[in-house]
Amino acid sequence: MIRMVSVLSAAAIAFAVQASAQERAPIGSVKTASGVAYVVSGASKSAAKVGDYVYMNDVLETGKDGALGVTFKDDTQVSVGGDTKLTLDDFVYQPQQEKYAFSSNLAKGTLFMATGAIAKLKPEAVQITTPSGTLGVRGTRFVLQVAEQ
Repeated sequence: MIRMVSVLSAAAIAFAVQASAQERAPIGSVKTASGVAYVVSGASKSAAKVGDYVYMNDVLETGKDGALGVTFKDDTQVSVGGDTKLTLDDFVYQPQQEKYAFSSNLAKGTLFMATGAIAKLKPEAVQITTPSGTLGVRGTRFVLQVAEQ
């Protein structure tokens, strides 16, 4: 009985570690950064640098003179302009399992997006939420601007 409990405990710990590692797996990387541009990850806010990884639930923030470009694992390209706040809510790109999701929240500022594989394979899986509504993306390039309220 003790051995069975030990095996189950070890399996539960291994599963928790694997789930935690998947949650912190990078979903993209910074390709361009200029002016005042940050990646906020939890309580940590650091100046964005080319090559930095971004993760699910990170926030891309720019000052008035800032700009930031990120390329995601599915080749989606996102650029944000000055005075922008974009939260990376969900990203799943698992073509082998046919699982896809890309959702973010544009609280303020300007966003340019050139969609990648997720929008091609499952267009309904790509959404951008703003304070006044949700934009369903169906595979394209677009610019979205949200004025600060």
